[in-house]
Amino acid sequence: MTQLYSGPVNPRTQERIYSPLPFGSEGEPLGPLDQGNPAIFPPQQFYPFDWALGRPLVPAHFDFDHDLDRVDAQLASTLNANAADLSDFARRGGKLMMYSGIADPAVPFEEAVAYYDRSVASTAAARDFERLFLVPGMGHCVGGSGATNFGQPMSSAIPTDAKSDALMSLVAWVEGGSAPDRLLAADQAGTRTRPLCAYPAFPVYQGGNPMQAASFSCAPHLPGTLHPHARRYQN
Repeated sequence: MTQLYSGPVNPRTQERIYSPLPFGSEGEPLGPLDQGNPAIFPPQQFYPFDWALGRPLVPAHFDFDHDLDRVDAQLASTLNANAADLSDFARRGGKLMMYSGIADPAVPFEEAVAYYDRSVASTAAARDFERLFLVPGMGHCVGGSGATNFGQPMSSAIPTDAKSDALMSLVAWVEGGSAPDRLLAADQAGTRTRPLCAYPAFPVYQGGNPMQAASFSCAPHLPGTLHPHARRYQN
């Protein structure tokens, strides 16, 4: 488990390759147990590695130094989406709303944070057309122990109003210029609500009924992650 919580690093240079498993994501779908289950992740899913390496992938023998460089040399330009300069998208009037579950074991939320931060650093006025929402307790796209329904794709819950509907919030932004800095999320039973705050703000309890979103405010936090990537792996 120590290695899962540390995340992959280059064993020779100690450069960080990818974000670690988030705390609280262990029991979520696509978590460690699922990732090691061949019924869920059959060997065929790793064929890009077989092709790039020229041999069958044996996960326990994967060399995060030399093997990863070989995979990147073959596949990074086609499969990776690390380019963060969205100037062209912005000039065409595009609006981008990103979200990530803090308990997502498949795509750790620090990856979304790192990408957003790089975009802000590389694109003028990025905060005018980008928003990132981090969802406490949510696993991969949906589900989890928190208030995780807010009209996002794959959710089976029907939003009760525009503030609870990510799509309608995006439409209002594109068509009316009203940028969403807060969404309203509900749990699976619909008995608990929480605000989702535009990063780097985060919900903070202010008092009152903890089951209601009105008892929380969006307070600013320091941006950034605890596990920044090495630039070499942002190709």
